[in-house]
Amino acid sequence: SATERVLSMILSGMCQKIAKDPFLSARALVPPKVSVDKSKLQIDDKYKKYLSAVTVIRTPDGSGSGFFINKNTVITNEHVVSNWANVSLTLVDGKQLMGTVIAVDPLRDLAIVKSDEANKVVLELGNEADNFIGDEVVAIGAPMDLDWTITKGVISQSRKLKGVDHIQTDT
Repeated sequence: SATERVLSMILSGMCQKIAKDPFLSARALVPPKVSVDKSKLQIDDKYKKYLSAVTVIRTPDGSGSGFFINKNTVITNEHVVSNWANVSLTLVDGKQLMGTVIAVDPLRDLAIVKSDEANKVVLELGNEADNFIGDEVVAIGAPMDLDWTITKGVISQSRKLKGVDHIQTDT
């Protein structure tokens, strides 16, 4: 499957060793003081299942997002976890989990995080061959500590940069 291929690629010899930091495993990270009144939010039903698979990832350097590709595995960007070995994961229902960064690939800006607890909802990775320029895409994330932001756009291009295939979107 596409998920297994991506995991295999990231976990291959190209991955860099990450720094271990006992501070992060000693206590949960405190979310930033951004107040959102969730009682006022109305989320379109077609996005609810995706939100349940997404997690906000926090480190002492900041936050970002990722999503579960199986019950205990999160894929995210390498720049989100940087050199941290342990990260805090927050689910859309507010539940906090701890995660361990097991692999990073700076060239592709990808990282794999193992969660200490299973998540019930996962997203399956797609196949580039099934996508076309102009196809609609959705990004759910936490830009600049603005958790659970949903942005809709299109695939704008597919290109190779530094020998790596990239799908460009305007989300």
